[in-house]
Amino acid sequence: MKMLIVVAVLSLSLPVFAATHAVRPDCPSNGDGSSWECGSGPGYAYNTLPNILVRGDTYYVSKGTLILSYYPLDDPAVENLWINFKKATDAEHGAEKGWSAVLGDGQTIFSSSPSDTDHNGIFNMNNNAACKYYKFDGVYGAGPSPEAYGFKFIPGRLPPLKLMALFYGFDAVNDNIELHHCAFVGPYPDRSNCAWAIANGGRNWIINSCLFKGFDNAIHGFSLDLMVNKTWFTDIWGGGAQSCHGQQISYNQDRLTVKNSVFIDNGVAEGKTAFISFNDARNPGYGADGWRIYNNIFVGCTAGGGILTNSSSGGSAITNMVFYNNTIVGGDGKIYDVSGINNVIKNNLYYNANIALDAYSNLIHDYNYWDFTCTNKPTTEKNGKTEIVNKYDLFIDPDNYDFHIKKSNSVARKNGIYLGQPVHIDRDGLSRPKSSGWDMGAYQSDGILIKIPTNLRTNE
Repeated sequence: MKMLIVVAVLSLSLPVFAATHAVRPDCPSNGDGSSWECGSGPGYAYNTLPNILVRGDTYYVSKGTLILSYYPLDDPAVENLWINFKKATDAEHGAEKGWSAVLGDGQTIFSSSPSDTDHNGIFNMNNNAACKYYKFDGVYGAGPSPEAYGFKFIPGRLPPLKLMALFYGFDAVNDNIELHHCAFVGPYPDRSNCAWAIANGGRNWIINSCLFKGFDNAIHGFSLDLMVNKTWFTDIWGGGAQSCHGQQISYNQDRLTVKNSVFIDNGVAEGKTAFISFNDARNPGYGADGWRIYNNIFVGCTAGGGILTNSSSGGSAITNMVFYNNTIVGGDGKIYDVSGINNVIKNNLYYNANIALDAYSNLIHDYNYWDFTCTNKPTTEKNGKTEIVNKYDLFIDPDNYDFHIKKSNSVARKNGIYLGQPVHIDRDGLSRPKSSGWDMGAYQSDGILIKIPTNLRTNE
């Protein structure tokens, strides 16, 4: 159990000086984190995370494997005073003493214990009052390969003995946590137990430029103001020995934003609910409001509830949702039983997918594109567009998930409707036109490059 230290603040006007600490998993003994040299006691690197973390400080972690067993994120919370875990690189690593470029030239791996007999937990988020303001930054990494990321999180024991949760937070209120450039790797193809990367997150989370590979339920049980940006979900599965849910984002309440991300089904149809699922188990009867789903790629969905579904136990409604400028290729592309009002679906590109927008009278939809191979095509869209086209003629490289529109005269180009902010920036960071001429789908063929921040906290 970690020790908790509460520091009395004598004067709010006193300056706060953030310190840095060196964590070097390959050291045989433990120091105080003040240098990168290996040794025991003061003046040497930590070889694991210390029992006490200091708010406002940064813990740089070198390459290697850090084995943790339910390490508690329970340091006394101070509003907006973050604890930072950051990949040490030659460009940025804190302490200089003992540093060598070789310490930063490989991946940092966080693993649960190989002898784990419970949930394969790496981090424990169950202290409701204290589990707030933590940031994990792998510094680099994007795309579908786990080896490309600065930070990687893996289960130490396979197959897992119980439901797996690398970030373990059952019934917790863990708020203001950020993950950047982090790869999470699940147990697939083993399906003996359900596998979650993050169990029961709280409010105000940012998951940016991450990867979730091989989980039946990657992000589970979040409540309010979750933003998922530029994140990949691959080897998605369901069913198995425990009839696992097979939903990548399970969300409980209001203001979910999923943008610029990629969802790739592995083709195992058994037991899947949806890529994104509303479940009101923690807030029964309250419904969900203000979801923003845009600029995403959805590939080959075999889930029973399609791309997005309302799986609430009490039949609660989803209201004021927008589903804009997404590209849906293959499989089931429907939005299922959201049941609320003012849910708008526009500027999406469907290729060889089941659409079924007309099945729900409460969905407001127009300005969508579909090719001739789609099923359950819309019949009521005045401004929808369709054409007969081969996927290799329409897209640049569909086999490698590059769904930029290649066909220069495709009706998917310049026939979308202006939708304003924040959708005016496409998945590549290009600015869409300020009025008409938007492309359908996640990419704008004639956009202008704009540098935008990736970690802003918003209530989109």
